[in-house]
Formats: sequence, C-alpha cells, structure tokens
Amino acid sequence: MNKQGINIGNGFDGLTALVYAGLVIFGWFNIFSVVYDPESSRSFFDFSLNHTKQLIWIATSLVLIIFILSIDYRSYETFAYLIYGFLILVLIAVVFVGKEVNGAKAWIALGSFQLQPAEFGKFATGLALAKYLTTPRSKMEKCAPA
Repeated sequence: MNKQGINIGNGFDGLTALVYAGLVIFGWFNIFSVVYDPESSRSFFDFSLNHTKQLIWIATSLVLIIFILSIDYRSYETFAYLIYGFLILVLIAVVFVGKEVNGAKAWIALGSFQLQPAEFGKFATGLALAKYLTTPRSKMEKCAPA
C-alpha cells in the first residue's frame, strides 16, 4: 500500500465495474422475484430467505474487491509461487479431509461454512503461470506453434 492511503483508482476500469454491478443487481432481482410472496409476513431481511443470503454475499464480495484492489500489484508477483504452493497443499488436503457434496469430494467444511479450494486454485494457477511467463529465463520461443 502506498503512503497516500488506499488507491483503487489507478487503472480502474469503470465500464467493467458498471457491467459487473449491473449483472449482480440483475441476478439479485431474479432471486428476489422467485421467492417474493406479497402475502408473507416475513421480514425483508429474514436470513433464511435466499435473496437475503445473496445480499450478504454481495456485500462480502464488495469488501473483498476493495481489499484486493488496494493491494499493490507487485505483492502478487512477489508471493505468486507461495500462494500457488499453499493452494496445492490445500487441494491435497481435500483428499483426506474433504466433504462429499452431490457426489464430489471437493469441499472443505469449516463449521457451517464450506469452501471449494479448486476455485481458488484456478486463480493461484493463473498467478503462478503469469509469474513464470514474465521471468526472463522462460523460453516461450521453444513452444511449438499452434
């Protein structure tokens, strides 16, 4: 982080953020319209309803987006292999402590919360591959043409 504080405006793509926000709002309205019952006495913020759970995830993702964008990009380059190695260990742990959901043993249960490490593994793989391909010693010219 820089000395001026959190800076997410540098290189920020407003159009992409607007499209993302539109898709999130559209998706939330779809979920809300499926469970809406005008005769129900339930509160709008009843946490047993799907649209309220989705609002919680939307708020959580906004906090994570701001946090991730506030981190200096060079930190990702520095820790790319460490993040990748950690995720490989977590993926191996799924074999031993994983929980089966819908026939797939791909989840780790953390209390009432479940985590699917393969989704984070995709990010870590892309990060490590980008780090490798930007190093001067990687020989991309040896790759066969498509």
